[in-house]
Amino acid sequence: MSWQDRIDNIKFSITTGDGKIFYPLLGNAEKSTDFNTSEFDYIDIEGTEIGRKKAKGGKFPLVFYFEGDDNIEQTEAFEKSAKDSRLWVVVHPFYGEIKGQPLSLGRNDSALNTTQVTVDFWESIDRKLPKSEVAVREQLTAMTVNQIGLASTSYASAQLKTSDLRKVKSNLEKTSARYENSVTNENFQKFKELKSNAEAAVDKLLTNPADAITQIGAYIQFATSIETSVVERVELLKHMYNDTLEIIEIVARLSDKLFFESVGSFVISAICNTSLFAKSGDYVTRNEIEEITAEISDIYSHYLLTIDAAQTNTVTDAFSPDFATQTNLNALVSATLVNLFNLAFDAKQERTVQVEKDTNLIILVHKYLGLDANDQNIESFRNINGIRNKNVFKIKQGRTIKYFV
Repeated sequence: MSWQDRIDNIKFSITTGDGKIFYPLLGNAEKSTDFNTSEFDYIDIEGTEIGRKKAKGGKFPLVFYFEGDDNIEQTEAFEKSAKDSRLWVVVHPFYGEIKGQPLSLGRNDSALNTTQVTVDFWESIDRKLPKSEVAVREQLTAMTVNQIGLASTSYASAQLKTSDLRKVKSNLEKTSARYENSVTNENFQKFKELKSNAEAAVDKLLTNPADAITQIGAYIQFATSIETSVVERVELLKHMYNDTLEIIEIVARLSDKLFFESVGSFVISAICNTSLFAKSGDYVTRNEIEEITAEISDIYSHYLLTIDAAQTNTVTDAFSPDFATQTNLNALVSATLVNLFNLAFDAKQERTVQVEKDTNLIILVHKYLGLDANDQNIESFRNINGIRNKNVFKIKQGRTIKYFV
């Protein structure tokens, strides 16, 4: 592709950390690359040995222009978005897609209808791990499938009795009852299939305990796909955890402990999956992510303390946590917390301020969030601050409002 083709077919753009895209007029094309080097000087040898390692990120002194009657407004919007600390994505006709950070930003308004902007832009490593949402999903799905397989194998060693069948059936009925308000027309067939499979497998618990636990694990994972918020799905799964906990809270046999170890791990893995596969609007601020992180840490800690307290070394009912089951669950929880930390690092932070004088919704949204074509920021601001119709045009002095940065 010739330089002319590149200019004609690849439009220069800057996507700032807040996701907004700008299409200014490109003014130059420069790039420089430094290398990580070390110097070695020898007493008896003239000269210097240079050791060169990997290349550093590229440096791009960008010069571009906002033109037209609204050049000042365009530049101000760009400056506001530039304050977001997340990575920029620059699409350059000559250098392709570049992810990086601005080190400085300057503007020159000496021309009446053109503002020149200069940015010292450096290429940066994207520290998010795993590298994509798909990778996260694949990783957790594989670990969850492995968790069900390992726990099922462990539970298969239990010497089961008719009383165990009654307990497991009772627990399954409680799980079904928990789902009662979560089944919709869209997910009814999937729910019906998973419930039927679990009930049929539990009927054969005494002869095939591994399959029964496997089907229960799949039934619990259904909670991750329900079309409700993360908070609601986590609350649902916490109830399932408490239902399972009841089995070992009185007099627990070895089979009861193995059941809790297995099914408890299924619930925790489902909570981990739910926390990362959030729906649109689930996570707005860093605080919301931190609350879910705390929920996972608390329930996992409780689970570990419970199975630790359940350990016995008696001849007939000796119990110790299954090493493979616990190793996989620990890795699953750790991977989840790491990815939630990455989400929290990029999430917005909540701020509060008191209104200095009587004002209205439009002015406040423009000041703290910025207006958008679809008025989504207005609706979001209203919900965040509980602003009703009667207060839209008059928000009194002294009222505390919340916004995000």
